[in-house]
Amino acid sequence: LFRSIMNVGTAEGENRITRAINDALHSPLVSTTGIKGASRILINFYCSHEHAILMQELTQVDKFRAEVGTT
Repeated sequence: LFRSIMNVGTAEGENRITRAINDALHSPLVSTTGIKGASRILINFYCSHEHAILMQELTQVDKFRAEVGTT
């Protein structure tokens, strides 16, 4: 059984990466937030040149991956 979830999250300011991920996972359009143990996750971030993603923010992505348990 394969299941796909696709959604969008937005955030700005402090911890914007973590908040954008949580926004996408807890959207009323998604019927589940149960992605723990997913075999694959594709995450795409879009930002402007003025608010580029910083290297230290990528640790938030790594933390999310570790919590979900993907490889």
